[in-house]
Amino acid sequence: VVKRFMRWGCLPGAERSIVLMGAAQRGHQAICRLLVAGGADPNILKPFLLTAVQTMDVPLYNNYMKSGVLPEVLLREAQEALHQQYETVHGMIGTFEELQLQQELRAMRVVSTVFYKGSLL
Repeated sequence: VVKRFMRWGCLPGAERSIVLMGAAQRGHQAICRLLVAGGADPNILKPFLLTAVQTMDVPLYNNYMKSGVLPEVLLREAQEALHQQYETVHGMIGTFEELQLQQELRAMRVVSTVFYKGSLL
């Protein structure tokens, strides 16, 4: 269908890029490659790919990867964004674990104080 539309001139260059966005979001590799070969600009996918990384939308990210048309530069940017997300999440986990330990220590202090004071009575 896409081939016919392109042959008939129904999908000029700009519209091919718009169709590419939809095809890439669904991971349709054959359609994506056909559109790029026909003049669609794969760089249009950059903000959408980076948003998928930032929002940790794994299924959408995987579909963009399956599209098979992402330029090498964009793949490197996505990897860098993924690394930054990893560092952020890793830091959050460390902070969360530290807060849990602090809460447990406070609870132990309360219990030991109550136990100590109770044993003096």
